[in-house]
Amino acid sequence: MPAKRPDSETIALGRVVRELRRARGWSQAELAEAISAKTRPPWTVDQVMVARIERGARVTPPRDRQAIADTLGVDVAVLSVDGDPFAYSEMDAWRDRATLDAASDGLRRAAEAFAECCAAFGEGDDKSIERQARKIVRDAVVTGWNREMERQNG
Repeated sequence: MPAKRPDSETIALGRVVRELRRARGWSQAELAEAISAKTRPPWTVDQVMVARIERGARVTPPRDRQAIADTLGVDVAVLSVDGDPFAYSEMDAWRDRATLDAASDGLRRAAEAFAECCAAFGEGDDKSIERQARKIVRDAVVTGWNREMERQNG
């Protein structure tokens, strides 16, 4: 008897779980350990099970979806995409915005620190320091964004 092909909902769920896990910088084993530690009664999850979920090779019942959502810190509705082909695109866009926002915030703080250092050492007037800091931030954001796009597409 041939193996049952996963449905679009199972595949989409796997993609969302993978993206959320990666956005947190976790390995499959780390996610498995976190799920196992968070659930009561304990649900023993290992790296192989997480890999099967992410590939869409394991149908995930509602109880397990809730445990995964709780562990990843999202509402279970984020995982319940009901086969919507646009759900992954929305999740991808959410992740990209969150990544860019975090990077921009960090770079903004770095630029402010740079401007303070320059001002302390008297290198130029406030306007030129501000322009230089903004250029550094803009260049860093563009470079970081391009590297991330290459990593995702490469």
